[in-house]
Amino acid sequence: MLELINSHGGKALAEQIMAGQKHIENIKQNEILILQELVANLPLEHACALTQKAVLPLVPAYCGRELHPSWFDTSTEFLDNIWGIKLGTWEKSINFNVVLNDGEKLTAEKHRPLLNSFKKWLVMQGQPFYNGGKILKNASIRDQLLRVLQLIDVMLLNAEKIDLAGRHLTAVNSDLVLDILVNLSTGVSNGLYSFMKHLTSYLLDNIPTISNEEVQIFVEMYPYVSQPLLPELIDLPLTQAQRIRACCFLFKQGVYQNGGATRPLPNGAFFSSIFYANTLFKDLIRIKPINMLRIKEVVNNTEYPSIPVTDSENDGVSTKYLLKYLSSFKMLGVLKGEEFSEIPVSTFECISVKRVSEHIIVRATGRFTTLPVPIVFAAIKNSFEFCVKYTDDILEAAYNLVLIQSKKENTGKSIVNDDSEKGFQNYLPDSLQSLGVTQWFVSGKEDNCFSLRRRNTGFCDLFEVLIGSIQVLVGATMARRQGELLDLHPTDCLLPSRSDPNQKSSHSIDYEMIFDNRKSGSGGENAMLETLAKPILRRVAGLIYKLQCFNEKLIKQRLIKQNEASLFLYLDHQRVEFKSIKQHTYNQHLDAFCDYFETEVVQYEKNCVRRYYIRQHQLRRFFAMLFFWSKGFDGLDTLRHFLAHTDTEHLYHYVTEGISGEVLTDIKAKRILDGVGKKDIENIDKLTSVILEKFGVQSVTFKTYKQVLEDYKEDIFDGFIETFPPFEQIEQQFEQELICFEQDISRLLLDHTIDLEPEFFTVIDSKGKSITDYKLVLKVRELDDD
Repeated sequence: MLELINSHGGKALAEQIMAGQKHIENIKQNEILILQELVANLPLEHACALTQKAVLPLVPAYCGRELHPSWFDTSTEFLDNIWGIKLGTWEKSINFNVVLNDGEKLTAEKHRPLLNSFKKWLVMQGQPFYNGGKILKNASIRDQLLRVLQLIDVMLLNAEKIDLAGRHLTAVNSDLVLDILVNLSTGVSNGLYSFMKHLTSYLLDNIPTISNEEVQIFVEMYPYVSQPLLPELIDLPLTQAQRIRACCFLFKQGVYQNGGATRPLPNGAFFSSIFYANTLFKDLIRIKPINMLRIKEVVNNTEYPSIPVTDSENDGVSTKYLLKYLSSFKMLGVLKGEEFSEIPVSTFECISVKRVSEHIIVRATGRFTTLPVPIVFAAIKNSFEFCVKYTDDILEAAYNLVLIQSKKENTGKSIVNDDSEKGFQNYLPDSLQSLGVTQWFVSGKEDNCFSLRRRNTGFCDLFEVLIGSIQVLVGATMARRQGELLDLHPTDCLLPSRSDPNQKSSHSIDYEMIFDNRKSGSGGENAMLETLAKPILRRVAGLIYKLQCFNEKLIKQRLIKQNEASLFLYLDHQRVEFKSIKQHTYNQHLDAFCDYFETEVVQYEKNCVRRYYIRQHQLRRFFAMLFFWSKGFDGLDTLRHFLAHTDTEHLYHYVTEGISGEVLTDIKAKRILDGVGKKDIENIDKLTSVILEKFGVQSVTFKTYKQVLEDYKEDIFDGFIETFPPFEQIEQQFEQELICFEQDISRLLLDHTIDLEPEFFTVIDSKGKSITDYKLVLKVRELDDD
């Protein structure tokens, strides 16, 4: 580039800029003029490189080496054929030595342009320059990498069909892209990797090698395989006899072995090593459990199957999901130059979500379903009552039991198995013994395990119900994301700190919960999350305070490490120790709560009863919808602030998409009626002309019913006016809201004569942050449209 520069002092300045010695923070005024001349006369590619280097200190998008992303491990370089990836604790490797359909490796010299394109496509992921200048968090970069790896694998798996070796990226046309996006409706493992197809063929090819004698011996060892399955559990096109032989064959291959134990399901890594050995993603493919290949009976963790908690369990795929893959795909269009294989310009011209929706069901989103109101109210009631009665006793007993067990480690004895003098029951308070606790833990293998747990037989089960109860209360009243609750500090997540909300002296104190906002902050090497504090009910704060004190005692006695603790803890009934809570144990506590209090069950399908098993995001959504129902549009900004959303438009759709049309109409009608007096709705004056035309009146005056009654009451009492029906009846109808202007507005909304919608716009707040705000607009359909 430098030899192209011949302007006055230009070469020296360009050399200093490219070496990092000169940049926007130390450049002189006269040097800016020279830089402008350089940029104006250089070829675009060189001008961009020089400009980027000059403004580097002020623009995060230009930080970092373009071919050496932050997620490379210390020994990896772009030219290497095996890459090491390190994103926090997530470490993987990518081996580019895969074979194409001509028998040559992707790393061969003839395929260098294709290899460069694949590599550059990957290193673009997470780079601020290709992500709107944002420094992404590790989780976001990982998701981007996984999507690109999956898309590369689709090309590799279809290499012969599209002649990838001969055509390179010119083989990627709009038909292929559309086909990939459509196939996403059946998931990644089946839609992109055709797992069930490969598995079925593999099993049918190999089960003839199994003899009748082998089948007989195997069935005697694992009689579960001979039991017929319910129709909804049949997930492979195999007969019962073929199913048994398939399990027997896989057992001979050692697919069920895990060290010295036998798995109930085959190890998915075995199939990946066979079907996807020639891909980049092979050890990352998530293979769902195959019911027909199970050789041991399922130990149910819940009493009933769960009612689906997300609408993503229904047919189709969400718009958001499709757009992520389409966005990843389109990044290929950036690759230009002789060193790359370029994708045809026309590939994405006619690809859109709308076109994909012509072939599959495309949902607006994949949100959590809304819980019925009675279920949440009942859960809150049950949680409070349980916590008031048993929190202190259960926490104190749990602490004592684990502490005593820690002192027995050197003796090899366990308080759980020690039958002398009732074992662990010795350390239980009388209140729990009289409650019915006689076992350490009720195994899911017991036929009546859920009834026993409801009879308070197992101590660990009661501990799970307690933590689940507190999770319900915190979740329903604080409306936080589950990740934010998982990350709560074990001993310091309340303000004011060290103040006990349970004391009478604290009744006048307003408490707040401190947490990290999962959807804010910055990424990069020094990733940070925004710390927020939101108001919390004093009663709920009191329960959190008790957990904090409980955790402090555990940490002090070294029963759990400070850096491994979380506010909510999981009690490992096998090891008799506490562990930091994870997503699956958080949900396990909620499941235990739902089975204990027997949340509502529904006849879901024929011969299939399902239960509502609560999830945290359902509680968050419930809070948002309940707030909107009670406060309407006027509460949107308050709700946005409490939920820590920056985008009011996103929040509005989040709340209203789950509200029935009838409820939303009622909310709109109330707000329009209120806006008539406040004059704070755009176009509200048009309501008068609509009413004049729609109801055939000559004039309209907006008054409350009390004002109307006061206008006529004196004349009626003096006998100057007589009404029909009698005035007393009219007054009673008004009082009972049988005569209501709001109902007339509702009718106008229902027949689409008018509508009330928020109109969104973006503003910059005092801290320079972009916030989406809104104004309410009354939309009126022209009456002559009919």
